[in-house]
Amino acid sequence: MSAGLDLAAVDRIASAAGISSIDEKKRKELLADLEGICSLHRTGVDARYKPAEHKDRLLRITAMAKRLMSLIKKEPWLAHHNAALSRLIDEAERDMPLRLTAVLSIQQTSAFENLVGLLQRTFEKYFNLSAGYTKNDIEETVSGPFIDFAQAALCEMGINKDGIPYARNSIANALTMVRKTKT
Repeated sequence: MSAGLDLAAVDRIASAAGISSIDEKKRKELLADLEGICSLHRTGVDARYKPAEHKDRLLRITAMAKRLMSLIKKEPWLAHHNAALSRLIDEAERDMPLRLTAVLSIQQTSAFENLVGLLQRTFEKYFNLSAGYTKNDIEETVSGPFIDFAQAALCEMGINKDGIPYARNSIANALTMVRKTKT
């Protein structure tokens, strides 16, 4: 997974959804939000599918932070950093803050469904459009600006399933699941 996002990627994502122009401020905000979504997705995948590795990293982070605090005691001019390190240690020892667990919807959805839900909120926020889709049962296809947006965003973020881009139907199914869990 690679988040090689830049403003040109934002333009390609918007263009795929049929959005012709976004003002500079919104482009930068959308870029930051997409980068955050990508990071949250990686965290969600790790928390769901690699809990032992996640726990091990947290233990190492806590040990390093404690070691750093003991070193800082020998350098009083750096003592003001101890409060931040204490907060870091507290959060790491609690495993995952409740707010982050809620944002990742770990108990309610899969990592992919959560990702689509985050993309849904982002799409609706920036483009002021409902994140829906149209289903053609005869051709078994889905279409719509949100599906185009999500597919382009996933591609630009380097998020795929075993090297293969997520199918449009998978995005639509995930969106449906996200909506069901909210009701």
